[in-house]
Amino acid sequence: MPETPLTIPALDGFPLAARLLTPEGAPKAVVQVNGGTAIRKEFYGSFARFLVEHGYAVCIWDFRGTGESAPASLRGFQARCLDWGTLDMPAVLDFLSERFPALPLLFMGHSAGGQQVGFMPNYQKVRGMVCFATSSGYWGFMPPGYRFRTVHFYFHLLVPVMTALRGYAATGWTGAIDDLPAGVARDWRDWCSRPDYFFDEKFFGKTVPRGHFDALSFPIKVYWATDDPISNARAVPAFWQHVHSKKYLEIEALRPAEHGLKSIGHFGFFRKMARETLWRKALEDLEEMRLGEGNDDNDSPP
Repeated sequence: MPETPLTIPALDGFPLAARLLTPEGAPKAVVQVNGGTAIRKEFYGSFARFLVEHGYAVCIWDFRGTGESAPASLRGFQARCLDWGTLDMPAVLDFLSERFPALPLLFMGHSAGGQQVGFMPNYQKVRGMVCFATSSGYWGFMPPGYRFRTVHFYFHLLVPVMTALRGYAATGWTGAIDDLPAGVARDWRDWCSRPDYFFDEKFFGKTVPRGHFDALSFPIKVYWATDDPISNARAVPAFWQHVHSKKYLEIEALRPAEHGLKSIGHFGFFRKMARETLWRKALEDLEEMRLGEGNDDNDSPP
């Protein structure tokens, strides 16, 4: 299957590193994979190739300030987490729309990659979206052990120290997530301090736009794993209660044992172990959305 490295300009011109994977024959639809916070596009490569095997063109890419979309040095690099939804995601969608003007455009969102679709000015181009582990990031919803061992250590010790020393959240050495620009890490920390995340009145309509979350025009399917300490039974509905679709919004819990898996957690959906189980569920959802009537806006793709 052909894999083409690309540079896609964001709406403000910032260069985004991407890779376009296409089937040997004509694709039947296009999937834009929007990844999690500080998770490089390569993590989604195996899942993307699975979709290509089933006739989809797939674009994996890095948000600004992460992976190959990061400048040579993040010190002094100005970026906000909000830029991912207002400038980066819509630009990739516009590129794919121009590249494949006759094909349905679908989203696969992981964690943060499913949160910001309502900020996109061109959301009406999306035919449907499947998400995994997309929820409020409020640390108060997380198990106490995980909260103090991981989240508070990261936000309240590691990030402030590394930002003071290096000028950015230099946390890639931990092996957990990539380095982040200081502004992105700051936004993420602030949003995670509130149960309603960026929908909290402190942010919504003030430091972030109100967007289109109350009237999205395409179907949405959300999966979360019962062994995920982040996107759990409290965090998932806390986020999605603020989102409304003119089509449907369905949420489904994934219990690892029911799918022959020992664990899923926050990342397992995209690992090869899930190929014959969870990946096929996502494929079925994408197929249903591809063959559906599209979204409720007049300028949706055919």
